[in-house]
Amino acid sequence: MRPHLVPILIVSIFAGCASATGGREHDAMLSALARAERDHPPTIGDDVPLGNESLDRAALVAAVLARNPDLDAARATWRAATAAYSSTTAIADPMLTYEVAPFSIGAADVPFGQRIEVSQKLPYPGKRRLAGASVLADADAAQADYATLRLELAEATVHAFDDYYLAARALEVNTHHHELIERVQKSATAQYVVGHASQQDPLEAEGELITLDRERLMLETQRRSAVARINRLLRRRSDAVLPPPPNTLVIATSSRDVVAQHPKQLAARARIRARSSEIASAERAFYPDLEVMASYDSMWSDWQHRWMIGIGIEIPLQRGGRRGAVDRARAEQAKATAELASVTDMLAEDRDRAAREVDERSAAITLYEQRALPNARTRVDAALAGFTAGQNTFSTVLMAEHALRDVELELEQTRADLDRRIATLDRLAGRIAGAAR
Repeated sequence: MRPHLVPILIVSIFAGCASATGGREHDAMLSALARAERDHPPTIGDDVPLGNESLDRAALVAAVLARNPDLDAARATWRAATAAYSSTTAIADPMLTYEVAPFSIGAADVPFGQRIEVSQKLPYPGKRRLAGASVLADADAAQADYATLRLELAEATVHAFDDYYLAARALEVNTHHHELIERVQKSATAQYVVGHASQQDPLEAEGELITLDRERLMLETQRRSAVARINRLLRRRSDAVLPPPPNTLVIATSSRDVVAQHPKQLAARARIRARSSEIASAERAFYPDLEVMASYDSMWSDWQHRWMIGIGIEIPLQRGGRRGAVDRARAEQAKATAELASVTDMLAEDRDRAAREVDERSAAITLYEQRALPNARTRVDAALAGFTAGQNTFSTVLMAEHALRDVELELEQTRADLDRRIATLDRLAGRIAGAAR
């Protein structure tokens, strides 16, 4: 082999060591990112379809996933992690050096002296590939984090929807009982006029009406807070008008099916791969990088000596720092492995707890609907009939009314809680909560 071909061969080997597989993975990641950005372009404004006569939960979830700024930030993080691949695997720019012999400038007895050199640093084979693999794994983790955020936002949207529904139903119960107490107050006043009741009875009714008015103020505040939270999720003004919630909460079907890989597990596994590549990259740092160069020096008298080609090699003497990098990478891998085990165990525990809570609230709703609510209504009817007939006191009527109001509110609260627990179970199973099935 001719001596001048040796540097050319070395350049070919070192420059061609980037992984074609890594390039294909990078292109696939860019395609996935482009699809996510195309399907969910950033939108701002109050005009968003949320339902016709009442607020539709599935439409609300879809709108939040299309408009929420937190997802824009997560996609930007994903894009930044993906964009790091090209800069990480790129070869350093070549260096051009120009030197001149200053005392030869304008000298009559010697020729003008100058030297030009071009050099290129080349990492040891495999270093770029390993660095690229680590970056791609981190990009996979960013993509999984984006998917996790979508799950969490869908769950938060369902919770806000349920709060909005519950506030509206509580206001409805408040209005109904306000009307009931007003009728009872008129009855008590009429009986007081004819001497069949004491003056205390109408006053007790007035005190109960004041309590209900105070409760209504609190419920209005809760309703406005729920509206503001939904509008924030939608990237709208906090006071933007929303359609009213539905009259009846249609609770989503509870499914115990689990996706094969939850996004949190995918993220943890991707970080393990990234740390594994970092370990291999840190171990590869013990191997020297090279530098190839070519130069022209006009100060040699023989033209054969003016052109030079050469090779520089790094001498990896600072092994302590390299060993420290390996130890750090191994510790980071151990941390990522432990995080995967923790995430897996936590998901299983949380799914089991959420499933038990779904079963408990489903049974409680049946108990309220079949026994507690009919019993409370019958007690109110009996108390009113007894008070009208002069067989019991006005306090008995108020106690029965309180019991009925509590049962009605607890029933609606339990319905909303059940819907929230199903949303949590969906998130833990890797499904978008509240989405159209």
